[in-house]
Amino acid sequence: MAVLLLGLPFSVVKAQDIDSLYWNYREAQRHERFGLATELLDIFQQKNYMDAPVVFTQETDRDYMDMVLNFCVATEWYVNGKCLQSLDLAQSTLPLIPVDSLLWQFEFYSLMGMDYQLIGDYENALSCCEKEMRVHEKLHRDEYLSITLNSLAVLNTRLDCFDMALTCSKNAVEIERKLNRRDRLAVRLGVEADVLTCLQQYDSALVCLDEAVALETDLGLVRKADIRKVQKAKVLFLQNHYNEAYPILKAAYEDFEQSGDLYYMAVALVGMGDVEEKMNQHDNAMHHYKEAERIFRDNGFRSALPNLLERVGNLAVKMGDYEGAYRCMKQYQSDKDSIASHEMELKLSEMEMQYDALERDNEIVLEKEKNHRKVVVIILLSVILVVSIAFAIVEFRLANIRKRRNEELAQSGQNKDRLISIVAHDLRTPVLAQKQMLDNICRNFDKMPAADVKENCELIKESAHSLNDQITNLVQWVSLRNGKLKNTPVRFSPYRIVTQCINAQSSFISAKSLKVFNDIAPDAIAFDDLNIVKTVIQNLLSNAVKFSFREGEIHVAIVDGFLTVSDKGIGISEQRIKEIFEPKKEASSGTAGEKGMGFGLFVCNCLLEEIGSSMKVESKVGNGTEIGFKIHLL
Repeated sequence: MAVLLLGLPFSVVKAQDIDSLYWNYREAQRHERFGLATELLDIFQQKNYMDAPVVFTQETDRDYMDMVLNFCVATEWYVNGKCLQSLDLAQSTLPLIPVDSLLWQFEFYSLMGMDYQLIGDYENALSCCEKEMRVHEKLHRDEYLSITLNSLAVLNTRLDCFDMALTCSKNAVEIERKLNRRDRLAVRLGVEADVLTCLQQYDSALVCLDEAVALETDLGLVRKADIRKVQKAKVLFLQNHYNEAYPILKAAYEDFEQSGDLYYMAVALVGMGDVEEKMNQHDNAMHHYKEAERIFRDNGFRSALPNLLERVGNLAVKMGDYEGAYRCMKQYQSDKDSIASHEMELKLSEMEMQYDALERDNEIVLEKEKNHRKVVVIILLSVILVVSIAFAIVEFRLANIRKRRNEELAQSGQNKDRLISIVAHDLRTPVLAQKQMLDNICRNFDKMPAADVKENCELIKESAHSLNDQITNLVQWVSLRNGKLKNTPVRFSPYRIVTQCINAQSSFISAKSLKVFNDIAPDAIAFDDLNIVKTVIQNLLSNAVKFSFREGEIHVAIVDGFLTVSDKGIGISEQRIKEIFEPKKEASSGTAGEKGMGFGLFVCNCLLEEIGSSMKVESKVGNGTEIGFKIHLL
């Protein structure tokens, strides 16, 4: 049976050769598959990925063969830092594990837990640990308890629960000492050293690492010993012993380079850069950071990029390279968004894999379905309650507006009647549509597939977001008309406010695959009413997204004292520009059919007049629109 190890020994067979053999196996014809499977199995047994021999024969079941090789390849990818690929493969293999094969279940949950740790998804990592413990309750084997305790120590460290982490790591160390498994003992000592480092018990951490290095060196595990040395250099770095840390990192880097271990080559380069930065050798530090970034990026180690890019950006600022720092921060945000998107796909994939595995046990499936229905019903009832309250609030506010403005409506009847008609139509329509969708779900819930229920809930959520924006505009306008909206200017950063507005609309931007650029100088300072400015920017950005074509670009900038939002969308005719700041009975639809209230720019113009500002519009049909407002810069 297989046993997963942290920091497994490196083999002379390179990762790309293993990957090539594996994909050839996956695509091979039946008569060729056995030979490739046997060759791969020999490689993995040499790497000690399994503590007991596994033998393939011509009669071996294909699912069993796939399960074993998938586990080993996923382990290989984990060892080489490709944790996202490892997690994908491990999740897709879960349905192949026999229900009564407890050891294989334990190994896959353990591997997935460590993958989740590396990508920073500690919630799912803890879930995997819980599954490991449930399997261990049936196994009653110390070697597997040691693995789980080790994972719990790492997770509690990440969650800053250091006392609990230290208890788990010490228990794992004691188990390995009792079992006399020196290679695993070295790994457990490495984890204990990490916990002690977080507790700033540096001398104790060094004692653990020296023992681990001695064990792995004695066993001939050069790569693992080098990993511990990198850990030791980190502790020395924290003790400000830079002259001791640097030679250790450099020697480890040379060993990793010779063996072709790209991931830890980059880790050692980052450590060398950290030391050089502290020693004010900024050019050398930047060189090492950039080389590490190239290795991470070229070899798919995406999860390591955000922290490294943050280092590069900070160092660029120290060196006075503000343009380089700005580019680095943009790349940092882009990489974080990319990783977050991929992690969400992994979470959805994991849910599907778990559901497929649980389908084998009818009783568990029925219980899960029952609980799932309860949760969905609670969510639907909550949504109905929230929508009903929102509808009641809107009706209440509209009634108060009509009552307080009765005399004004008599004096300006036609214009006010027109405005009330717009508000009532555009607010009631989406709310009634949401109510009808919810009624349909409740009536047909038992017949509807789960995917349809989820899709309808997503549509209701998006409609609710749009409705919230419309209500916000309405409340702002009502406050203005009632004299409750006061101009309260403060100092603020336009760059920061624009970034917040872009983040708030990230889901709509992603839905159209748009690129939104914040071209405002980060050091710019304005002096205006912050709430009014933020409301106007949010409306202008929302319109730009609405009328942009897929994969288009939107730019936000300050030009000649005007904060402008420009797009390459459908544009506005000259006649339409003349009417753009008036409330409209029928608002234009966006490029994806988005509906609006026809009320946003009217409110924005009223708000800007309140703070002594004005708007300007430049547009041409088919060539996009640039719309902006005067902002008071200091």
